Amino acid sequence: MSIKPQFTTYPGYGVDATERMGYSQAVRIGNFVRTSGQSGWHPDGKLPEDADTQIFRAFENVMQALKSANPKCEWRHVVNFRSYHVDMDAQFAKMTEEIKRRMPHRPVWMCTGIPYVGLPGLHLEIEAEAYVPDDESEAKL
Repeated sequence: MSIKPQFTTYPGYGVDATERMGYSQAVRIGNFVRTSGQSGWHPDGKLPEDADTQIFRAFENVMQALKSANPKCEWRHVVNFRSYHVDMDAQFAKMTEEIKRRMPHRPVWMCTGIPYVGLPGLHLEIEAEAYVPDDESEAKL
């Protein structure tokens, strides 16, 4: 296992964003994987207008980014995540619904409201960190 950072991206909009803006979607350092901010775009880059769909898609994109760095990564490996919301009050219920559904092991979470996110039309961004052990018996969280 290498501790040298390995930067990755995922097909579709992930590659497009990497090429246009010069950043990677995820980085793996040893057993740890960290994503860049993931929003609710579809694989073709189109952006849903409603916040609930963007929240669902952002979680899907987080997993794509994690798996691009380590294909073994699953939601149960996520230990920390952060979310940034343009309208946190309106989005909080959907966020907690997705968190409970995907991560019942209760990783740590930082959530904050901000005036805008990255590109026009985005309602939120999510970053995640995961620990993927070499031995799956260690993964019983």
